Amino acid sequence: MYELNHFIPIQFNFALEAKGYQCCIVNKKTYSLLFYQYVTSAHQRSVSIIPDGCVDIQFLCEPDNPLINLCGTTLNNENKEHTPNQLYVGVRFSPSVSRRIGWIPYQTLTNNIIRSGSINIVSQTMLEQLCLATSFAERMQLVDQWLTRLSIPGEPIEDEIEYCMREIHNHSGNISLTALAQDIGFSDRRLRQKFTNELGIAPKLYCRIQRFQRALNYLEHQKHTPIRALELAKKFNYYDESHVIKEFQEFSQYSPLSLQEKFRLSDLSPAIH
Repeated sequence: MYELNHFIPIQFNFALEAKGYQCCIVNKKTYSLLFYQYVTSAHQRSVSIIPDGCVDIQFLCEPDNPLINLCGTTLNNENKEHTPNQLYVGVRFSPSVSRRIGWIPYQTLTNNIIRSGSINIVSQTMLEQLCLATSFAERMQLVDQWLTRLSIPGEPIEDEIEYCMREIHNHSGNISLTALAQDIGFSDRRLRQKFTNELGIAPKLYCRIQRFQRALNYLEHQKHTPIRALELAKKFNYYDESHVIKEFQEFSQYSPLSLQEKFRLSDLSPAIH
């Protein structure tokens, strides 16, 4: 099992709905990042985004008008606006790692995209270099160097919320929030308020998203072995088969079986650096 700072949730519709999806996980000493790119089709104006708890910094490599977007997690399956026939390059930060970026406005970012005009962390020269780059490896290197120059992300955070996130991760989202609050000397209400202020997501929903993402990761890794919803229910502590299907349809609009079929036809597996 990956440690909290090295687990990168899946965002499968970039591969299923767009063209030319490529991705690569870069493992640093204390965290991992997922770099990716894809191209929208000539008439494509949206991509479906599933809840992952992450923050993405995404670059629209339109030569005449390159842009940068700061993308927060969705709370259910959402269609997010895209520009047709354009290259998108992005980097994904897991929830724990994104907390190290002090200027991220979680309260306004959840279920939202902050577009270029509000973000003053990238130069026009950097955007132009991304547009001129001719390969995914070159674009990935440019973004990685830019993150290093800006010291993104910052130093690891060790506090009550980090402890809670680690415990939720270690239990695949199946954990008593009351017991978790007691572990850190909080009331249930104080935990809910502080967690939501820090991450923009209530802890109960965060647990659901983490369980869904772990089940999704399991399906993708077992894509050549049919997995029944009942098996997922037992493995990830859902109430029953119908609970699994309902949760998957709410978060992704697909049943587990349908997703496995799509995973078999797509390559979501990232290169590892």
